[in-house]
Amino acid sequence: MVALTAGQMLALCVSERAMSALSLIGSFFIIFTFLRWPYFRKPINRLIFLATFGNVLTSTATSIATSALPHGDGLTSLCEFQGIVIQWFMMADSLWVFAMALNVMLVFFRGFNSRQLRKLEMWYFLCCYGLPGIPAITYLIMDHTRQDPIIGSATIWCWVSKKSEWMRIAFFYGPVWIVISCTLTIYIAAGRKIFQKRSILRSFSRNAAQEAQPSRTSFSSTIGLSNPVLTPPPQSSSSRFSRVNWAGANLTIPGATNSQDENARTYQVSVTAAPSVSDIEIGRSRPVSYGRAPATPRRLARDGNTAAWGYFKVAFLMFAALFIVWVPSTINRLQQFAQKGQPIFGLNLASALVLPLQGFWNAMVYISTTWPEIKRAHAEVRSWFSRHEGNRQSDSHRRSSEHTLSQSVDLEFEPDADISLTEMIQQGPPVHSRDSSNEKLSL
Repeated sequence: MVALTAGQMLALCVSERAMSALSLIGSFFIIFTFLRWPYFRKPINRLIFLATFGNVLTSTATSIATSALPHGDGLTSLCEFQGIVIQWFMMADSLWVFAMALNVMLVFFRGFNSRQLRKLEMWYFLCCYGLPGIPAITYLIMDHTRQDPIIGSATIWCWVSKKSEWMRIAFFYGPVWIVISCTLTIYIAAGRKIFQKRSILRSFSRNAAQEAQPSRTSFSSTIGLSNPVLTPPPQSSSSRFSRVNWAGANLTIPGATNSQDENARTYQVSVTAAPSVSDIEIGRSRPVSYGRAPATPRRLARDGNTAAWGYFKVAFLMFAALFIVWVPSTINRLQQFAQKGQPIFGLNLASALVLPLQGFWNAMVYISTTWPEIKRAHAEVRSWFSRHEGNRQSDSHRRSSEHTLSQSVDLEFEPDADISLTEMIQQGPPVHSRDSSNEKLSL
């Protein structure tokens, strides 16, 4: 039997605690933001929030690391607590991921809305935390009713002992991979539907853009008309007669003669009542709206693209998180099952790094789906701190001003408590000396 060295066990302990700390930070971030701001409470975020309580318990158990490993054959309470929590709530996380995949499927294939999804949360809660609790409670009962306990040393922490390794496959990794397979099947089907809709929406968006192109061209031509004119004529009645063409013509204006020429040359004043440049611009640009864009097909296509990409992003992150967490640990447990008593440090280290990160990956998915809400909450927090700092400085300035004013008043108008008014009158005015020596004498 090959045992890991003390240095290797220390490395496992440090890795487990570091990863558990990241998961705890991510889990507390989810809980705080979800409870603090209502706009974080989206349907898929509600499932992540419910799964976070299991992540907190799992991260707490994994943060104990190798400190709970029994040194003899006896089973300590700390080891039992760590093993039961890991069996119960670490497995529950995969079921919550499956519940999220079910929500995606119900939205894409059944057209469920948020109200219908919310009605399923109670059933999700019972299944995701109830089903993994069956083997965990069974282990607990068996440990207290027979001499050979099931919970014991599992190299990196307390869990199902090496004497009952088949239970690790039958009641933990086997069910987890069945759930993962079902989850991946849903995500693959949903991903195909997302890309099909995305291609349709893209073509629809391009057609809408091509239809909108002629109106853009006409509008750009009106912009070109206004470019040579730096200052448009005033909007009055005279602006309509701004073009005056002076040229020789057949029309004679009475009285328009030249005194220096006998054959008076006739002139014609051609007044063209053409619309001004501003009138042309107003008339042609009237169909263009600068306000809030209406619910045009192009806008609907863009919104559909955004929603499709949002669901795809959730599916992809869940897909990646499932494999990152469970593939290395499954390989490690299969190796230990095939080669008993010959643990490989690299595989155990990989398990110690990835298994405690369930809460961290859930936090990453949560952040990716609520990034606009996070920026909004950050702006609110900054605004609150700015107001609080401004009020604090204002109060500090006011107190400082009041303190300075009270000091000046005390210095200038403080009465002499030792000398009564009658004595001051009898003493008369103070005597001021001209030099320091006389001043000493008078005092």
